[in-house]
Amino acid sequence: MGDTREFHMCAGNGICDTQQGLCSCFDGYEGADCATERFLSNATENLPGSWVRAQSPTYLGDVLRLTTEKGPSEDFNLLYAQSGNKTQFFVRGDGLVFAEDLFVNSVLRLREGEFQALRILGDGLTIQQGGLVINLDGATIHNGGLVINDDGALIQTSGNEHALQVKSLATSGYTSTVLQVSSE
Repeated sequence: MGDTREFHMCAGNGICDTQQGLCSCFDGYEGADCATERFLSNATENLPGSWVRAQSPTYLGDVLRLTTEKGPSEDFNLLYAQSGNKTQFFVRGDGLVFAEDLFVNSVLRLREGEFQALRILGDGLTIQQGGLVINLDGATIHNGGLVINDDGALIQTSGNEHALQVKSLATSGYTSTVLQVSSE
């Protein structure tokens, strides 16, 4: 029994045509015996694993396009990035994007966890739960003002600053109300 050797046709990663002695490899495997995992690129040393480059300075297309016949769904990822055993970034099949740490143009920095309560759509930013805290430099709202629904607003200060300052910047001919407080 010690001399018995088990043989797996096509390394167990394909189907063997015994008449012709050829392997038809399953997805993800290649080679005459299907023993080699298929990679887009297998990097060694410090070279890039993959590099997609559009060389024309007038290029207008998509440098990388990922498509699937399957419709939008949360049960698959279009893109997945991992370092070690830690997920760093993914784009799920339904469009949800996860980033372990997201830094956008020195303005917005998001850290730790999935941000299911935060959405930025064509009509602006919606915070679905958890509220909004602005620690430094305040908030400036242009065109459309501020609307607070449901639980109202609390304005508080812990120092000698104004808790609420309402100012009109109109230079002349101002005919509207600067501050109106009402109860309906």
